Amino acid sequence: MLATLLETLAGLGKPENSSLRVVIVENGPLTLSGKVVEKFSGELDIAYHHEPRSGLAIARNAVIERALDTGADWIGFIDDDERVDPGWLLAMCDAVQRFSEARVFSGPVQRYDPPDATKWYPGPVNIHVETGTQVWNITTGNLFVKRDVLAKEGLGFRFDEVFNMSGGEDTDFALRLRKAGVNIVWVQEAACEEDVLPERATFKAKAARSIHYMHNFGRINIRLKGPVLGRLYNLFLAVKWAYHSLAYFLVGSLVLMMNEEKGVKLIARGLQRGCLAIGYAQSLFQDLKPFYATVDGH
Repeated sequence: MLATLLETLAGLGKPENSSLRVVIVENGPLTLSGKVVEKFSGELDIAYHHEPRSGLAIARNAVIERALDTGADWIGFIDDDERVDPGWLLAMCDAVQRFSEARVFSGPVQRYDPPDATKWYPGPVNIHVETGTQVWNITTGNLFVKRDVLAKEGLGFRFDEVFNMSGGEDTDFALRLRKAGVNIVWVQEAACEEDVLPERATFKAKAARSIHYMHNFGRINIRLKGPVLGRLYNLFLAVKWAYHSLAYFLVGSLVLMMNEEKGVKLIARGLQRGCLAIGYAQSLFQDLKPFYATVDGH
């Protein structure tokens, strides 16, 4: 997957009078990707670094430190299992010119299920938002950040290592940006793509990820709103999604008798919303599990 990403980065269009340097940080005790990176040294200005400590936030912070060392004016974040549209960098730089007061930009990560994905859980929802819209719930899989947001002489933003093994570091990062008055501007044309791995497309895997994500959101709510208000808010969300789940399930069961395809889709939505309710309910009393302690993919 890293090789596929680097192939697409090699095909990026670049604005005039600009230069692009690619920084790869592999984190964890093993070094497995150096030879993959080496193959692209003739096509890209590329640097490989090893961060032996495991964790998502640690890896992303290592990227920031290495990217700042290059003297870059803007730093982009792309995950290693994605493909980048050839016009990604041009679209981001165009947005920088059009929305000159903005310092952080984000774009869509279009996800695609494999053909044999479970039918009992909704597929990925690919977001279409007008360019220039201010957003907050973004992913580090497609982010473009001005240097002064990250540099120590500026705002000095980093990812919180509390979220190392749980994920959610990007949501926390975006919420802290918003609290600091830094708006995030959406760029619909700056697109990335990602194929959902078969092992992530089963009902069990999708349900587990949704429960974990909402548990994570719940813990972030508690951090932001305090232990009492945060838990009350999470309780409200748990009840809300449980109600939605029951409604979808009941309506889907009735529709199923007349139209199997539509009935299955409605029941799948009900099951999804039930997972969201479970996640928020778990956040009331349980700590997060190390969801990203192991690596999947190929």
